[in-house]
Amino acid sequence: MENGEDTNGVAAEGGDDGTIVKSPWASHADSIVTPDVSAADYLLGALSMNQEYFKHKPWVVDVIRKKSILFSEIEPFSYRIASALTKMGFQKGDWLYFVTYEVALIYVVHIGVWRCGGAVRGCYQNEEEEEFQRQLEETRARFVLCDRETAAKIKRVINRLSWPVTLLSVGGVVTGATSIEDMIEKDDGSAFPRDVKINPKEDVITVPNTSGSTGRPKGAMHTHHNIVSFMQNMGGPKKLQKAPETESLLTLMGNFSVGAFMHTCMAIIFGYSLISISKYNKHSFMSHVLSYKPNSIALYHYVASWLANSGELLKHDMSFLKCIICGGSIFDISTLQKISEAIPHIKIYQSYGTSETLVVTTTGSPACEGGCPSIAGLKKATIKEGENTRIHVTTGVLFPQAEGKIVDVDTGHALKRGSIGRLFLRCPFIMKGYMSHEGEKENTSVVDADGWYDTGDHGFFDESDNLYIVERSNLIFKYYMHQVSPVEIEAVIAEHPDVLSVGVVALPNPETTSLARAYVVRKPGKSVTEDEVLLHVAGKLEFYKHLHGGVKFVSYLPINSGGKLDRKELHDKAIKEMQHMVKTL
Repeated sequence: MENGEDTNGVAAEGGDDGTIVKSPWASHADSIVTPDVSAADYLLGALSMNQEYFKHKPWVVDVIRKKSILFSEIEPFSYRIASALTKMGFQKGDWLYFVTYEVALIYVVHIGVWRCGGAVRGCYQNEEEEEFQRQLEETRARFVLCDRETAAKIKRVINRLSWPVTLLSVGGVVTGATSIEDMIEKDDGSAFPRDVKINPKEDVITVPNTSGSTGRPKGAMHTHHNIVSFMQNMGGPKKLQKAPETESLLTLMGNFSVGAFMHTCMAIIFGYSLISISKYNKHSFMSHVLSYKPNSIALYHYVASWLANSGELLKHDMSFLKCIICGGSIFDISTLQKISEAIPHIKIYQSYGTSETLVVTTTGSPACEGGCPSIAGLKKATIKEGENTRIHVTTGVLFPQAEGKIVDVDTGHALKRGSIGRLFLRCPFIMKGYMSHEGEKENTSVVDADGWYDTGDHGFFDESDNLYIVERSNLIFKYYMHQVSPVEIEAVIAEHPDVLSVGVVALPNPETTSLARAYVVRKPGKSVTEDEVLLHVAGKLEFYKHLHGGVKFVSYLPINSGGKLDRKELHDKAIKEMQHMVKTL
């Protein structure tokens, strides 16, 4: 697509002011009336609606600790937790901050906190103590939860705070902490707070952190109304007529992530078990998959890339797997094709969302299917960029109450379908704002006067209103006056048969502005050289997208707390190498 035309050469829709894209289900949006209730009441109501189908089924499973919580345990356990917290002084508006690897009982704790009128915020377990302290100072949390692995760091941080903190623990005994397991076992429920008054549009329920790819992680504040409206746009609450088709979903998402939060809620709405691996180890990952045999797996890009190139999918009977769900990053065509070829019976689903917006698009709708060029069911589009073309796969269509528009980066004008620009979104589940040190909005203008939120992502809509994400705007760098996408270069390098994974960063250069450098992990037993990688890229991309900064081979690529390639750490590594080279000259 180029100059507002689709792949068939038909002019895209839109007037002089560009196009506002709505969901194919937009007519259904008028029938969605978000109830004025707390998220906890909404979820527990949905649970009660379908309990005959899955009350004895696991809701969440902690693979590493071999613990699980049944759907039938959600209400009574959260009831006792809410009562016990109230006896300890927890009040409406209080925060619970958590740093733990536990991925079963922690989600019941969340619901217990919400039933008290409180909010939760978690953090990546390997974060620096200074970051824990900064986030605690933002929330002013009086209750902090840890486990035996994180207790030492958390205790040191608590001792530096200027206010008293009640320490809780989960998954084992921690000296000086009150055990959540003991609260559930011993509390009689007598102090359960029955008269909590919730203001759904104002009261915050959860604060997922951004991945921190552009600096320190920010806390995106979501209200009860945000979460309930999101669930309704997903199709809930829904009275099921039979047992759910999606029986289980295996995931690597951390308990502090927005993805884990959404899936635990959706599991209640739709009745599937969330099988969670809290620590990723590629040597044990397939053994977990084969042990639990989930019919769905949610993968980060780096895990999908490893699976696609490792040969593991060809070694085992994967007939139990029905679909793979991708999100959180831009997936390259090479990875998707390799997965599809290895297990051709599965469907691959993609979605798009951010910590600030939650999920706003998904594939699998009628608009994404039927007679369209596709990879494993994902519709694809070919874009002409200069003398070359690039294939993109869709993240699907907008949810019923969501709207989108693509804006020209230079002029600020909305563009027509088929044109690449900056993505703006408008929907009822955009965050309230970012956390600040005062616990209020850091920026009251997260949306403009008309309700539009600037995602910072580049993409386009096709003629069927499918969204394609091309690049994060803050990742793009320049070679002279040319804009360069590291993701595009990575996708080309990933096509090389000897490459397991790759990350591309920009080296500063006074003459050209930036130089692209690739960090490459070879497949075991392979010996691809720097010259071979350079020639591979030069043969497929324009000169300004070549690896003028060279190629470095590494044993692994750094991953950030959001489960994505840690470009900041990789960039810092490149800068240190460059500085060392200058010193030795």
